[in-house]
Amino acid sequence: RSNRQWVGLDEIAPSVVQALIATEDHRFYEHHGMDLWRTAASVWHSLHGDLQGGSTLTQQLARNLYPEEIGRSASLNRKLKEAITAFK
Repeated sequence: RSNRQWVGLDEIAPSVVQALIATEDHRFYEHHGMDLWRTAASVWHSLHGDLQGGSTLTQQLARNLYPEEIGRSASLNRKLKEAITAFK
């Protein structure tokens, strides 16, 4: 079980929002849903045996909002669905 309670964004301290963006997607305000530089770096590292995530906050939101449509498998198909949804 999870001990969580939904709250509005206005109820969360701005410093918490800033900390989330700084740790999860520090270029959040510079891209339109998908960070192409981070995606390329993730592919590069993964091809060299160092698996890394490259999803932006927007892509993570897309995956969590549409789990049935996007899925959770580590696949190119899922990444494409995330990217399309994030850009929308």
